[in-house]
This record gives sequence, C-alpha cells and structure tokens, in this order.
Amino acid sequence: MKRVVAEVCDLPETGVEWGIDGCNLPTPAFPLDRLARLFVKLADAQDRADSPGSAATNSRSRALAHIYRAMTSYPELVAGEGRFCTALMHAFEGALVGKLGAAGSYAMGVRASAATAPHTSGPALGIAVKIEDGDLTALHATVVEVLRQLGIGTTEQLAQLSQFDAPRIVNTMGVETGYVAPQFTLERFDHPPGK
Repeated sequence: MKRVVAEVCDLPETGVEWGIDGCNLPTPAFPLDRLARLFVKLADAQDRADSPGSAATNSRSRALAHIYRAMTSYPELVAGEGRFCTALMHAFEGALVGKLGAAGSYAMGVRASAATAPHTSGPALGIAVKIEDGDLTALHATVVEVLRQLGIGTTEQLAQLSQFDAPRIVNTMGVETGYVAPQFTLERFDHPPGK
C-alpha cells in the first residue's frame, strides 16, 4: 500500500509520511500538490477508459478508472447522505470526483472538458484545497468558489451546492448573524517543466 500511494503521487516511498486516522486506518501525509496529482490521475484514467479505441493500457490505469467510477456512481457510499462530497458528485454526474481529507483539505479530479482546457496542458485537472484551521464550512464554500472561478460546472450544477455556498451563520436562537463568503481570486501558477 505504501509503495502504491507513493507511486500515484510521484513520490519516493520516503516522501510519504504515515499515521492513523479516526477510523484506525493507515493514513498518508504528503504535499498538497501531490494530492491534486493523485486526483488528476483518477480523472485522467476515467477519460482514457471512456475514449473509444484508447482504453486504459495498464492495470494501474484500469484500477484508477474503476475507483473513479465507483466513487462517482455511488457518492453516498463515499461520504453519506447530505454530505458535501455526495452533493458535489451528484451535481456533476460523473464529470468530477471529490473527497474530503483530514484537517480541512479537499481534493477533486475533473475530467477533460471545455472548462478544464484553459487550466491544464493535459486532458484532466487536479485540484487540492486546504483551509488552515480545518473549518469545514469555509472549506466547502471555498471549493464551490474555486469551481466557479475556474468556470467548471453549469449554473444549475453549482446551484445544487447552494447549501454549502455562502452558508448562513445562525446563533443558538436561530437568528442569522452572518454568512461565510470566500474572498479570494485564483492566480495561475505553472510548475517548471519536468515537475
């Protein structure tokens, strides 16, 4: 397992740290850009599997495509009813895969489309987001805003995530006291060639 995780993140085995999560499962830790890389590989494998005449050529790609299909076909088994991951994958109907990580991190793999083309030189797009204090309300709103700024998703798809987008804050008496509204503008960053 350690070897496979390192390989899909394009890291040496020593580049991945391991701990135990709340479910008592081995949990990897690696840089955020490698989380995006892992998820772009999931989306790219599904794109290849769906392309006529260019089916996945190796067992790793076939396995990644299988994981992608399982997650997007049954998102309620990934996160449960009413959870952000489930709502996101239902809204995008197989166009992207998303998963909450530890301490306010989130990753998505977006399949190739006209929306992803301006953002990547490859067919698919990997996105990783981290909220430093781990606040999930801010994380979900930020993920929706990232998709909006990248032009990924239709108005109707993003509207299905409205309960997570700028959610209202209420006090113990049910009085609205504010709302969460991410305030940022994405900037393009290109890795140096070969990275």
